[in-house]
Amino acid sequence: LMEITDGVVAAARRTARLLVADIRLFNEPAVTEGRQQRNLLSRLAPEIEKARQAYNDQVPAGIRGQADFFHQELIRTLAGGDATLLGTA
Repeated sequence: LMEITDGVVAAARRTARLLVADIRLFNEPAVTEGRQQRNLLSRLAPEIEKARQAYNDQVPAGIRGQADFFHQELIRTLAGGDATLLGTA
């Protein structure tokens, strides 16, 4: 079993941050519209799903089971801190 250290947690957070930053960077108009229309999740579903898969591939299950850093980063970076923009998913 993998030991969950601060370094491993930091790496997971960094991975989430980079993946979500890429979504924002390459889909800026859709992010802006998704915030305004309050449909970020449905508007960016394929990009979010692809990034989540990459996150799951890179971050050990033990870390993913403890905290969903990817979802936290979606809220922070894509939704500007407003979780309601992502719906209940």
